Amino acid sequence: MTDIDLSLLSDYLIEASEHLEEMESLLLKLADNPGSTELMNEIFRPIHSIKGAAQFIGLERSSRLAHRLEDLLDLLRKGEHPSSTEVVDLLISARDLIVRLAEELESTQSETSSVDEIVDLITATINSGHEHEQQVQRDQHIEVDDTEAKELSTPIKTPATSPYEEENDQELFAIFLENMREKTDLVRTQATELEHSADKIALLERCAENIQALQLAAHYMGYEDLTMIYSNWHEDIVMVQQALADNEDIPYDFMDGYLSEISSIFPQLGSPPVQHTDVAATVATSSTDDALKQETFSEQSTELDVTLLPDYLIEASEHLEEMESLLLKLVDEPESTELMNEIFRPIHSIKGAAQFIGLQRSSRLAHRLEDLLDLLRKGEHPSSTEVVELLISARDLIVRLAEELESTQSEASSVDEIVDLITATINSGQEHEQ
Repeated sequence: MTDIDLSLLSDYLIEASEHLEEMESLLLKLADNPGSTELMNEIFRPIHSIKGAAQFIGLERSSRLAHRLEDLLDLLRKGEHPSSTEVVDLLISARDLIVRLAEELESTQSETSSVDEIVDLITATINSGHEHEQQVQRDQHIEVDDTEAKELSTPIKTPATSPYEEENDQELFAIFLENMREKTDLVRTQATELEHSADKIALLERCAENIQALQLAAHYMGYEDLTMIYSNWHEDIVMVQQALADNEDIPYDFMDGYLSEISSIFPQLGSPPVQHTDVAATVATSSTDDALKQETFSEQSTELDVTLLPDYLIEASEHLEEMESLLLKLVDEPESTELMNEIFRPIHSIKGAAQFIGLQRSSRLAHRLEDLLDLLRKGEHPSSTEVVELLISARDLIVRLAEELESTQSEASSVDEIVDLITATINSGQEHEQ
């Protein structure tokens, strides 16, 4: 169970209201033209934004419903599921329920309406689409000769991957895997620091937060076995924290088994086992290796969805302009928590959008920048003029990447150096806290 981050709730409600209003207008148009791929693409964008924001602040019912709705819309816009008046009615009902949940949050700061029934309806609709597609494929097989049928029925050989990959479309799975990579790498780094940490309980608490985020993502993907692994992992951390509070000895490598298990399930992560040796050297090497591995992963797994690029550039331009104004204010008030909270929102939106359409460099930089901003706004990292200058430089690099995308539809500038600087700043803050 994830607590709602009430500090971000008001921002969520403002954004969700805008997205839901946009959806209402688009769905009314879709009712008259249920087969419009263009309208499906336009509807997909706001529901994706709602899902990401709801999931981030811990709105389990809204994010669960939005996630399943996004799955259906993705099939519809790609032509992989037949559309109809009944499907459009279901989309409208789902949107109306998200509105009701938002109204409950505004009045009581909690979600009370159940989403089970409509989630089951959406799932049944998705499954019926799969059955329709399979029947079409069977019909096509009947029409071809034996040789062609053999070719069609021969599975395509692919590199060794996790069995989970087959359960979702590749685009969605790539986003899930990238988030998993970031969080798992962070937990791995924290695990190497555990033995030498001055405040082991606080460090384990940060590990637990990352594992809870991983557990939530696995739950929304429908990976129940993986969700259980994270649940057991979190329980073990709580037990170790209690043992530390009781001044008992603990095994410092107790998390290695879980890290190894995750790596065996997801060989795409390519992560080495944790080595409990020289912590400083391990962290430095890990940072460099992870950057290289992430670039390799980026080249292999996710292609840029150019159909969504114009929308991304418009949204990113607005967010980056907002950030520029806020960062200029932060120069004069480098420790302002209020400003940090305001800056956090646009960079979170940029990260989600960039990650979704396959902008590996922009999403990687925005993700690391978000990690730093999260520590700053929670008061878990000291702010300074130098830190603000780093934030400004990172924002300027995202602007440069957006300009490259607008002119060439590709990202040319390297983000390695500034990502390393942000990582070093985060690590220095953790050392300061210890």
